[in-house]
Amino acid sequence: MCADRPCPNPHAPSPAFSLPRPSYYEISINGGPWEKHKNSGLNVCTGTGSKAWSYNINKLASQEVEDLLLIAQRGSRATQPLEPAYVEQVTQHYNESLIFSPEEPRIFFSIREPIVNRVFTSSLHRGFTTKLAVRSRCWDACMVVDGGTSFEFNDGAVATLTVDEDDALCTVLLEE
Repeated sequence: MCADRPCPNPHAPSPAFSLPRPSYYEISINGGPWEKHKNSGLNVCTGTGSKAWSYNINKLASQEVEDLLLIAQRGSRATQPLEPAYVEQVTQHYNESLIFSPEEPRIFFSIREPIVNRVFTSSLHRGFTTKLAVRSRCWDACMVVDGGTSFEFNDGAVATLTVDEDDALCTVLLEE
């Protein structure tokens, strides 16, 4: 979201080398308190985009789920081995929970590679909300919308994302 670099010009050649810097912003979820964040960026989508980039950023592989289940199993002192079918079922259930209908009045957000220390927090790394406000603390930064349109998003700029029924995507389904 706030890449801390000049907004890309779609007509300019891309540089051969760039030094990435973390995004620095404050975030408020559903009107809650502002939290200072520093990370690789913020991804936000509606149900329309939940099967695309957002899904691929957040989905888990069976190997990751199995590792977590094994840790949980050791903590519970359970002795029976994990069945591959069970691991696959849990993986599928989690990944399917990331996809939601375009008609649902909510947005999904995910914070990429958060830096957490005494200054920067991240109480939620991802989740559903109906209102998300972001206040830039970046300099020489931009916000990219829909993968292509970019806006200056420098220190103090605020973007508030909400879901409004008046802005709902209207589609027509043609049956054969």
